[in-house]
Amino acid sequence: MSVPSHARSPLSSPAVWVVAGVLASAALGFEFAIRALGYQLQKSPVEAEDGIVVSDISPRTASWERARDGKGNEIPDRRENSEVEETLGTNNYVSRTYVQRQPKAGSRPIVLDLHVAYYTGAIDAVPHVPDRCFVGGGMQIGSVEGNLPLAFDRSAWQVDTSVPEGLGPLFKVWVQGEAPFGQTYVRLCKDADKIQMRTMKFLADGGASVYAGYFFVANGGHTPSADGVRELAYQLTSTYAYYMKVQVTSSSCKNVDEFVAASSSLVGELFGDIMRVTPDWVRVMQGEWPAKGVKK
Repeated sequence: MSVPSHARSPLSSPAVWVVAGVLASAALGFEFAIRALGYQLQKSPVEAEDGIVVSDISPRTASWERARDGKGNEIPDRRENSEVEETLGTNNYVSRTYVQRQPKAGSRPIVLDLHVAYYTGAIDAVPHVPDRCFVGGGMQIGSVEGNLPLAFDRSAWQVDTSVPEGLGPLFKVWVQGEAPFGQTYVRLCKDADKIQMRTMKFLADGGASVYAGYFFVANGGHTPSADGVRELAYQLTSTYAYYMKVQVTSSSCKNVDEFVAASSSLVGELFGDIMRVTPDWVRVMQGEWPAKGVKK
């Protein structure tokens, strides 16, 4: 007995199998093309050498030091509970309060909160930035100051003449690392003299002003944009991916100019330390880190 045409399975139609064959061939062709072009859709994690983590960033510079409480005790770095860390997406971070060591005569020292967080491997990570988190926490945006340049003191920077052609020019800076990491030159990210910080003013309860600024270092480059992280860290030809958020906040600055100047001072003096907690991207590009024979 023949089966009525309306009762037959759609899979019994030759046309369906023709379409399925075309789709399968297209998928195989796409996979072959991806491999032939050297594209990497999945990114591998990469860490700094020597086991250095973000909390190893120095708590003291020429102009700044870890803040102290009313009893003169150093305020320890803030660590979040496991639920907050899960939301943050990493446990390789530091949240630390710095205070100006030598304020201007007659002025109270400026206090800055530095938050640095390191991410690697995940292609779907969404950076946590004040634009979202502060507003979600109940603050209001008072003003968007824009992407403002950081004016670093570059007197100690040197052009790194050892960088292969096509990967530079890059600067390097001497870092007075504490044991067990020692002292060494550290390569800075590409165009380190052109870093901009996404800067905003927020209004807290009672009308208090809080300035916040951030930028990202990613795969040896930098960007002030959360959206720009993907363009830097997740290029198709890169095997490895990382990005690091550098964020400064303060409620003690009188205006945005003072905030940017103070942020430039603190981040500039720490920049060698900050770059040392990331992998040396020149070594990654040359296949020297983290695995032999693997490029990019």
